[in-house]
Amino acid sequence: MRTLSLLIPGLFDVLPALQVPAPQPPALLMMLARARQLPAVADDSDELLLQLFGITPAQDADAPVASLSRLGETDAVATDGYWLRADPVHLRADQARLLLFGPGVLAVRMDEAHVLAAAFNALHSADGWRLETPHPQRWYLRLPDDPRIRTHALHTVIGRNVDAFLPKGANGKRWHGILNEVQMLFHGSPVNAAREERGQLAINSVWLWGGGRLPVIKPPSWTQVCSTEPCARGLAVAAGVALATAAEITAAWSKDGCAAEQLVVISELQDAVSYGDADAWCAALLQMEREWFAPALAALESGGLDILRLYHGNNSAYEVTRTGLRRFWRRRRVFESYQNRT
Repeated sequence: MRTLSLLIPGLFDVLPALQVPAPQPPALLMMLARARQLPAVADDSDELLLQLFGITPAQDADAPVASLSRLGETDAVATDGYWLRADPVHLRADQARLLLFGPGVLAVRMDEAHVLAAAFNALHSADGWRLETPHPQRWYLRLPDDPRIRTHALHTVIGRNVDAFLPKGANGKRWHGILNEVQMLFHGSPVNAAREERGQLAINSVWLWGGGRLPVIKPPSWTQVCSTEPCARGLAVAAGVALATAAEITAAWSKDGCAAEQLVVISELQDAVSYGDADAWCAALLQMEREWFAPALAALESGGLDILRLYHGNNSAYEVTRTGLRRFWRRRRVFESYQNRT
């Protein structure tokens, strides 16, 4: 059997800024009309991704996104220590609220990231902490021990008041103080003085999330993984699964191709939802129609694919098969009718 699984967080999210009707991608709508809805899955996209690799985080722990993302970003295996994402953010006081602006609007440069990380590491070297900045928008904090906190993923906090999303747990209040220290440290940095002169938002804090140690992963059923998302790539590396390009994925759909279990993880829609960018969301959806939905539908019709599963991170999923496409009596609906179906 040749099975393609698409994980696309944000696919059915509603953007308040979308003032025009959503695009109506015909191949996607055809497959949804002929699909069956699968039993409930995790409604958090990070937990769902881990679930697809056989990992279920403990209820009182974060999904270990940081250690896996770092592996996917750097190919450096962290065999010890506890890792947190510590992504650069801007916090702005707005009356009684403290609003968070994510790295996607900061245009952080690598040299700025390195300078701020060096200042942080100089302050905390005696604690055994190390802040790494392999990507301008994604930073990683290594701690020698579990900090005993629970966190919220960055994409759930962008544009919102941070008060309800600060670290919780046994050491939550201690880490509130540490974040205040980071804000004071970054406030005095020449990096931010230069940014303010250029009219840019200051990088005045970090957002901690996705903590954990690198998990041990049993060999999954996947034969290929395709994604630019670092956590998905890290999972593939940790599990010994081949990382593939889009061309390599679609090439396996030839009629004489071998059995395959392919996973494609696409994050562009979730990024657009996080920043309320309706234009980027519409453009990304149409690009997916061209690059994935239309070719997958053609492969199902020709026999190149046997099954397509669509996960969107809202507590449900869809599956369409070659035989399912024959359900001609199921009429296509407009795209909006699928939004926020939970």
